[in-house]
Amino acid sequence: MRESLRNCKGQALVEMLLVLPFLLLIFSGVVDMGLVYQRHLLVNEAAREGVRLAALGKDNSAILKAVQRYDSTLTTTTSVSGKKVTVTVKGTVALNTPLMKKIFTPSPYPVQASATMLKE
Repeated sequence: MRESLRNCKGQALVEMLLVLPFLLLIFSGVVDMGLVYQRHLLVNEAAREGVRLAALGKDNSAILKAVQRYDSTLTTTTSVSGKKVTVTVKGTVALNTPLMKKIFTPSPYPVQASATMLKE
């Protein structure tokens, strides 16, 4: 009877060693997806801040400065069409998991957001 208990403990250890790499891969993939989502929210908020300044008539350097308060690597493009002004903000996010790097090509993964407002 004791011998069968010892064999079960070894079996559980082997099963855990077989499953653990997949669990770690899933966990790191979830972390990477969280980083992509967080970066998307940051770029979206920076675009809103930039378009608000553009709608108030600020120049491109003031818009870029406001956007880069969120992250200094962000770039902006401003376009005016009639009474509408659009600001596009682009950034990137570095992925850590090899599987996520293959799914989200190219790496670093580009993130972009645009916001449009009427000029005041």
